[in-house]
Amino acid sequence: MVSKRQFFCLFAALMFGLSVQAQFEKYYDANGHVYHDLNLEIMDIAPFDFIIGGNFFTPNMSLYEPFLQRVDASGNVVFTKPLSANNLSNFRLFDMVTLQNDLIVVGSVEDSSGLRKMFAAKFDLASNTFVNAYYYDIISGSFPNEAFHVIYTEGDYDNDGLPDPGYVISGYNILPNQENDGILVRTDLNLQPLFATEISTMTSASPKITKATKVIDTYDGYLVLGSATYNATQTGIMAYKVNYDFTSAWNASYVLGNQYDVAADAYYDSAANTIYLLVNYSHTHMFGVTALDNATGNIISGQSWFATVSNNAAMDKYGFTLTTSLSNANNLVITGYDRNTILPGNPPQTTESNVVVYEFDKANGQLINSGIQYSVPNQELGTDPYNFWDNQMPLAYYPDISRNSTQAAGTPFNVKLGYIEDANTQVPDLAIFKVLSNNRNTCNNLALSYTPTQLSGQTAFNVSSAGGISITPHSFQIATASQPVNVMDCSSAAIEDDKIDLGEYYPNPVQNVLHLKMPEAESYIIKDISLRKVGNGKITGSSIDMSNLKKGVYMVEIRFKSGQIKHFRIIKS
Repeated sequence: MVSKRQFFCLFAALMFGLSVQAQFEKYYDANGHVYHDLNLEIMDIAPFDFIIGGNFFTPNMSLYEPFLQRVDASGNVVFTKPLSANNLSNFRLFDMVTLQNDLIVVGSVEDSSGLRKMFAAKFDLASNTFVNAYYYDIISGSFPNEAFHVIYTEGDYDNDGLPDPGYVISGYNILPNQENDGILVRTDLNLQPLFATEISTMTSASPKITKATKVIDTYDGYLVLGSATYNATQTGIMAYKVNYDFTSAWNASYVLGNQYDVAADAYYDSAANTIYLLVNYSHTHMFGVTALDNATGNIISGQSWFATVSNNAAMDKYGFTLTTSLSNANNLVITGYDRNTILPGNPPQTTESNVVVYEFDKANGQLINSGIQYSVPNQELGTDPYNFWDNQMPLAYYPDISRNSTQAAGTPFNVKLGYIEDANTQVPDLAIFKVLSNNRNTCNNLALSYTPTQLSGQTAFNVSSAGGISITPHSFQIATASQPVNVMDCSSAAIEDDKIDLGEYYPNPVQNVLHLKMPEAESYIIKDISLRKVGNGKITGSSIDMSNLKKGVYMVEIRFKSGQIKHFRIIKS
């Protein structure tokens, strides 16, 4: 006889087979390649697939190549394409934006003289080929530069009352004295440059570092955000607005922390004409939100705050992406990464770059319900200029790791990107979390909280821009290849039915032997966090030997003579 629970599971599985998965948590293994610099776009036309861009590194972090991976709304891989720039080296992808079947990718590539240059390229999602690609000489061919972010815009830069569709690219220049200026480039739809501007901190300290991390369209201009040198020991938040023709509108840059302050993202609320700036502070080891009046750049004090937590172990959560809430128009959602979390065990384990999510009230910063951390094992490898945790927090690069999809038929959803350590190769694989309005993932998670503290005591500093700088495009070719990817579905074994009374198990965490009080138990299967089977056998006594397993989290499946199955998680210490 089929139980009610079994019938429900069978019915749910059948329904999932007939429709797009409403929610999932899946892991993607590219045969030993290290997933790095992950960023996300969702197509704005059917079939509304997910596009993941980034770079594949070798396990020793010495070599890399860009890639594009397309995934459908059920998490199935459509393609994974490593990219190469013909006759050019050190090709690296940092951001993307979609416009129907056009995918614009930006980053850096070294020219024939070995200088790093900002590039932009158009990939056709209908034919899966690159249409064009350019790298740019900005100011001088002898100045290296790099692109971090790109947006689509229709900003009327010539003031004729008509939209001027194209793209805005943000990044930075490396000057001869090794100082950095932020760079903003306006192109047409074919990536031909129209004009550019340089953005600089006005401090007397040296070296002067200004990096334009991201740019957002406020529908009367662009907010350029990132970081800039305040004095010899402090880097402050850059929040600098320009008009559509890149002339200066206002400056709202400030410093608060004790070493590094960085603006990571922003959301423009057109109804309130307010910009919500997502920032990270060195002194709190946490994020915050600063509300700016879009007309003047003035800080709106009641809506500006920074997060504080009750103990050091809860620190080091940093915001990367700011999106609207799917459940309440009065709320926004911060998605970021945790620098490190200690998992229980003997000895304890440290995991890095876990996705963290917080929904808050725009009016006062109050946390809605609780925050959540998607708990998976991961360790960042080696050293790299764009590793997240070689410093306290990222100093310039904050990829877009969260996107809402409200255009496809059915329930609106959100997609988030993360990393999970491959159980076999110990390199970071790709994790994709498709979640609904409550932001809860399918598998392991932890509850989080913070207290919003009203922003005060900040010090403003000057940032300015200089337009009219020269920019010269150089065409190059991009070739694509194909990379096999293995997909593992966390949800296929994520049912933890501890409450089914089929017996007991202990201890948890376990060092060597897991003891069972389950007289009718017949066999077992053990799977790692990536859902790979790492052990199985018959149960001939009242225990399972786990001494040969590495430290970590495992799913244990016990099968009984009656045909019933019990799942539970065990931590191997």
